[in-house]
Amino acid sequence: RQGWGCACAQIVNHFAANSHVTTKVGLTRNLRNLRWFEDVDMDEFFPRSYDLHDPEELQDFVDDFKMVAVENVLARYIESGAEMGNAFGVPLGDLAERSVQLALLAGEAFVRRCNVLDLDDEADEDDNGLTPAEWGLVLGEPCPV
Repeated sequence: RQGWGCACAQIVNHFAANSHVTTKVGLTRNLRNLRWFEDVDMDEFFPRSYDLHDPEELQDFVDDFKMVAVENVLARYIESGAEMGNAFGVPLGDLAERSVQLALLAGEAFVRRCNVLDLDDEADEDDNGLTPAEWGLVLGEPCPV
């Protein structure tokens, strides 16, 4: 078509209103719904994705972000022991042990929340029991949420 910025000999395939497969959010939603039609686990072939306009998915993203930080603190401790640095490699010194303790507390609280057997029971929503300042130590920078 002329006016689309294409060469005359170029063929363009265009479908109007196709955001269900051409946007990351649309594709994620459709892949999540695939489990109702096929025995497919999208997590095996598609990266973690979140619709940050959805409050529940935003909270899932924040929880995932924090748990990755927890895993990183524990991995750095296993690798370097008390000599470990923060996420930017700056030595933590006396704060290393406290950072590991907080990471363990947050990880244990997350596992407890994930193990709620009765979905009608309210999970403990105390943000893993850590204050924003404590999360700042685990994250290696001030906690934005």
